[in-house]
Amino acid sequence: MIHRKKKLLGKKSDDEYPLTNEDEIFNGRYRVQGKQMGLGSFGQVVEGTDLETNEKVAIKIIKKKRNFLAQAQTEISVLEVLHRHHHPGRKMIVHLKCSFLHKGFQCLVFELLSYNLYELIQSTGFRGIGLSLLRKVAGQILQALDYMAQPSVKVIHCDLKPENILLVDPKHSQIKIIDFGSSCFSHEQLYHYIQSRYYRAPEVLLGMKYTYAIDMWSLGCILVEMHTGKPLFKGADQHDQLRRITLVLGMFPQHFIEQTPSMYRREYFDEARVVEGDKVIHQYRLKDCKSYGSGQKEQPCARSLAEILGVDIGGPEGRRRGEKHHSRNQYLCFLDLIRRMLEYDPVARISPSEALKHPFFDTEVEVNKKSKCMRSTASRVTYNDDYESSWEPEIEDFEMLERSWSNATPSLAELVREDIPSARQFFRKVLQAKYPKELGMWNKWAVMEWKSANYDLARVIFKKASKIRYDLRLWVSWATMEMECNNYHESKRLFHVIIATDPKNSHALLGLALLEMKQGYNHKAKKIFNELIREYPKDVNAFQAYGIFQGKCKNMKEARELFHHATQLDDVGGQVWHAWAKAEYEMGFYRRALSVLEQGMMQFPTHKYLILLSAMAQFKAGDQWEGRRTFSQLVDSGDFIHAAFFNAFAKMEEEAGDMTQAESLYRDALNLHPDHVPSIMSFAILQAQGGNVQAGRELFEQSIPIVKEVGTLLFAWGSFEEQYGELTHAKQIFEETTAKEPTHLEAWRALARVENKLGNVQNARAVLTRAAQHVDNSVPLLMQLAKNEERNNNIDEARRTLEKALELDNENGSVWNFRALLELRHDPTKTLSLVESALGCIPAHETHTQSILYCTYGRALAMTQEYEAAVTAFKKSLQLVPRNPETHIVYVDCVLIPTERWIDAEKHLHFAKMCIHRNAKQRQKIEKKLAIVQRRL
Repeated sequence: MIHRKKKLLGKKSDDEYPLTNEDEIFNGRYRVQGKQMGLGSFGQVVEGTDLETNEKVAIKIIKKKRNFLAQAQTEISVLEVLHRHHHPGRKMIVHLKCSFLHKGFQCLVFELLSYNLYELIQSTGFRGIGLSLLRKVAGQILQALDYMAQPSVKVIHCDLKPENILLVDPKHSQIKIIDFGSSCFSHEQLYHYIQSRYYRAPEVLLGMKYTYAIDMWSLGCILVEMHTGKPLFKGADQHDQLRRITLVLGMFPQHFIEQTPSMYRREYFDEARVVEGDKVIHQYRLKDCKSYGSGQKEQPCARSLAEILGVDIGGPEGRRRGEKHHSRNQYLCFLDLIRRMLEYDPVARISPSEALKHPFFDTEVEVNKKSKCMRSTASRVTYNDDYESSWEPEIEDFEMLERSWSNATPSLAELVREDIPSARQFFRKVLQAKYPKELGMWNKWAVMEWKSANYDLARVIFKKASKIRYDLRLWVSWATMEMECNNYHESKRLFHVIIATDPKNSHALLGLALLEMKQGYNHKAKKIFNELIREYPKDVNAFQAYGIFQGKCKNMKEARELFHHATQLDDVGGQVWHAWAKAEYEMGFYRRALSVLEQGMMQFPTHKYLILLSAMAQFKAGDQWEGRRTFSQLVDSGDFIHAAFFNAFAKMEEEAGDMTQAESLYRDALNLHPDHVPSIMSFAILQAQGGNVQAGRELFEQSIPIVKEVGTLLFAWGSFEEQYGELTHAKQIFEETTAKEPTHLEAWRALARVENKLGNVQNARAVLTRAAQHVDNSVPLLMQLAKNEERNNNIDEARRTLEKALELDNENGSVWNFRALLELRHDPTKTLSLVESALGCIPAHETHTQSILYCTYGRALAMTQEYEAAVTAFKKSLQLVPRNPETHIVYVDCVLIPTERWIDAEKHLHFAKMCIHRNAKQRQKIEKKLAIVQRRL
């Protein structure tokens, strides 16, 4: 059949051809027996037989109405043009055999086809079809659209939807596109009200001029519906359609709205005018249902495309988890293709010819294949939790396992997720024997052991597999595991092996940059990051990681530029917006963080970590009520809830002074995830601050058997004992930490610090000497040694130690500043000389480091009573970093109070107070100092 629109047959109008049950011959050639196949507004479709060839045909009988007859003539003209040229896509377009008048009714005769795609979706119980079949269907539709977009054709279908795409044969995947009644040539746009609503492009909804790009929009909607089983945008009317689109894809860009005809712009958008300087800026938002009076619609759930497709959970609602050809990387490619089809700007929307070259249509696309999609998404992530790869065991391999499966098809992913011991035996006894040279199998086994914290066994597997042959994915996994274990030397060696094979490999470059950053070699990390973004200017992960790095270095100007660039790339995800907002948050720029989060949540309104950070920023910015409301909505949502959510909520309540609520939330976090180390640490500290140190200690003791990352837990426990418990306990625990993780830099520093506090000066020095044998970067160790020597009043030894550190890294601002401060009490002029030398070595873009050095310079000038020069130095420091409360306080203490500039002192103390949370202890000290200053006024 050619059309299967299911409609009830009521009384026919005079415009509609009256069918009877008797045989009737049309045009002297086609026998019609009154078998109606479909009914629509245009007329009806009946089944007939070609008496000359004995073939079955579909005859479309048009109503006797002027507009339908005109549409029929257009369809005839379009189909004649489409079958005039030779192109691979031509065979995907329905063949018009002939047209004629029968008793005054226009008739079009087509080849008889089978089911339409809607009926195919229906046959799955509206659960959707798999990616393999979808890929075949999508490729054919794109070939047809590519043909229609050719300069010699220039046809726009204008009504692509599942009902208008039919299978040629129910047993095969070949399709044909039908119903060109709404079609037009691109230079002859006769109608404005086109396309079925669910598949209507934004430019059509908003009354703009349209091109063949509207068919690509429709196709994007169709492909999602075919896989999920449900329409992507199921709007009740035009307004609701726009609303549903923006809930998934975010708000329309400003320039796009401004191109909309004013009549449509006024109908669908609220406009606000904002004056910035001498410019008037127009801002728009979509009107809500009440504003445009279309009645209250059902509230659709705001979900991102990635969530709708189930990219991270194994397909829609996790239904495809573990199925062959449904790996996370396949889903990332599918997501990328759909995003390009659903680009708001029709000029930027992917064309059919470009889409046909998309990696989604490469059935072997995987992480180690350098396709465009993977370069910009998964393959750039050096560290991922994905067990998926191109390799999967055969179904019969699972027959040796006596177990039930939650999915219809058994999968390795499910086994790994639910039963590690059984999975280990499966790898050892079945897969290793059957696939001894399959590196995909070895990599999955090793990654499973790594994620289970069985690092030694994972190393054995990685080493054994690496002797079979070189495999990029295997080596990246191995190097990343070693980096996670703080085994930096081995991780660097492995990444260098990859670099030797492929000098521009982005996995290795990113891994090396992260390694240098973790070890404190910031200038080396920066050099690698610069090389990485130069080689891969569209790599979201590279720009995100570099932005995080610059944020940690407190170079927020550079960080913002990098994050902004990342957000403009095609494959930007919610994690980029989160990283940007978190960098702002950690610098104390809470309002800026909220602004970034607002932009991110326009694109990803249900991204839980964006919502979490938003609640935290609201709390810090002073809006406790809104922060609590957002937190409550997040933890009460019933979806995936991580212990970090409760932990963050508890910290906020703790800052607000509600210790009872904080304790309750920490307990909720640990009930949910008893191995969550940050929650263990926070709860233990809360108990210690309440006078119950032993309860905090017992919490750590109880957690040892259940926490996989024992080294992390031990370091937290040692830090707890150092701050709240007993130094001898802290020493024992830090010794155990360094024994378990000999490359744990901070554990070595902590152990040396505790030894020094206990008065064991020689032991402290010996600890740092031992640490240098395990840790590549000696500078942090030398810094700790210098602090110990200063504490013990061994100033000469501290000087020599810092000079040695500067020989190793003369761009390290922390070392320079410590060296300058060491001289401050003894020789301020020496401090001035050291700061001047430091400013000549520190790169200009490291504004935070320079700000601290200028602050130290101001302190030294004040000690020599050169107050006006000191004022200049402090102003320079505050110009570089205005929101550092420490600088304001030091300025007040060193210059403004000694020179009795009480008004300026009050102003700077007020500003410092604003930069600190209302419940912070430091704020109380500022308030006392402020009261003293105000009494002087």
